[in-house]
This record gives sequence, structure tokens and C-alpha cells, in this order.
Amino acid sequence: MNRFAQNYPQLMNQAMDAGYSKQQLSELGQAFRFALDFSDGVYRAQGVPLINHVTSTASIVMAEKQTPELVMIALLHAAYVIHLFDDSTRSHNLVSRRQEIRTRFGHTVEDLLYRYGTMEWYEIGKVRKYLDAIDRLEPETRALLTIRLANELDDHLDDAMDFAAEKRGARTRPEFLALCRDLARALQLDTIADELDRLATRNTRTFDALRWPHGQGFELRTRPWKMPLTEKIWRKLSYLVRKTGRKVRGTG
Repeated sequence: MNRFAQNYPQLMNQAMDAGYSKQQLSELGQAFRFALDFSDGVYRAQGVPLINHVTSTASIVMAEKQTPELVMIALLHAAYVIHLFDDSTRSHNLVSRRQEIRTRFGHTVEDLLYRYGTMEWYEIGKVRKYLDAIDRLEPETRALLTIRLANELDDHLDDAMDFAAEKRGARTRPEFLALCRDLARALQLDTIADELDRLATRNTRTFDALRWPHGQGFELRTRPWKMPLTEKIWRKLSYLVRKTGRKVRGTG
């Protein structure tokens, strides 16, 4: 089962164990809160809340002893694709999103985050190109491949890809996972490589009835027991009265 962080306390405890300074912990906490805001109500195709996925991806990058900056980028890595999810209500305005992230986290983080989103991936031939050029890769590309591989690993942990609506083409083939393992090993990412090696030889256990009906990530649009406007007003009035120390008579 998944042994990487899935929530805020787990991630921050991991960061403290890794020796993060107070400033680094504060910056990571700010990134988590922002990721929580933009991922609210959004799920992966496997039915996993997006915030759990990005947290686990960041945790894997941290487990590989990467820089706090790269861990933060891993935590934010879905920021530029959120509008592509099924039923998304997020704006397509990439310019405004890029500016907001620059303002919050600086140009270096934003530039690498944008480059991550434009990297070629998801096909055996494209991943093999990175492996074939391993000795010629620039440091930034090697760093972003760490996030790509961490993202790939998290997508497969707990056999999660078997619960998506459709098989994801090459990504579900043992050959693809084995290639990702080899790339991770070439990048000296032994934690990721060891996990991918285990996953590449696993046996599929699920069946169609257990799959979610979405082919990719999705936003939850239908929520039960939606609060009507009258109840919202009553709750607000009750809060204001409590704040002033007065009692409110119940409506029964």
C-alpha cells in the first residue's frame, strides 16, 4: 500500500524529518494551501482527490532528497492542466494563472512549473528519448523528470490505474513501467526505481464493475444537500449574533 504522504500533517512531518528550515516549512505550507484551493472538488480518474495525488507526488520527490523548491513544484504540478479535467469550471486563462504563481512563488518556480507542463511524456518512444540522452540532459530537465517519474509512480501506487475507466494506452503496459524504472535508475532515483520495479511485475486484480466512469481527471459538480439561500442567510446571522455575544432563538 501507499507509504508516501497523503495529507498536510504527513507531508509537513516528512519535511521536518528531512531537516527543512522554518522558512522552507513556511513556503511549503503556503504551496500546500494554494494547491488545496485550486484542487478543491477535483479528482483523479481513479477516484482519488487531486490534493492527495499532488501531495503524494511531492512526498515522493522529497523522499528522493530533492530540493525544497522542486518539492514545491511537485506539489503545484497540476496547476496548468486543471481546466482540462472533465466538468471543469476552472478558467482557461493561462496568462493570469502564470502571473498569479509568479507573484506567489517567484519566477524560477513558475518557469519550471510551466516547463513541466510542456514536457513530452506518456508514450514509450518519448520516454526512451530521455533515457537515450541521459548523459546530455541539462540539470533542469533532470529535475523535471524527477517530478514526471514521481507523478507516474503515484498514478500506479495501490494499483490505482486499474480503477480508472479505461486503460491508459502505453502507460498501463509493463514495458512502459519498466522503461520508467530504467530512467529513474539512470537518474539515480532509487526509491522511485524500486517501486516501479515492483509495479512492473504486479498482477492486475480489479474488474470493470470497480472502475470509475471517467477517462481522465474530473471535477465534482453534483453534491447532495446543497444549502438553500435562506439557510445560508440564517447561518450568517447566527454567526454574527454569536460573535457579538447575543443569543439567537431557534427556528424549530
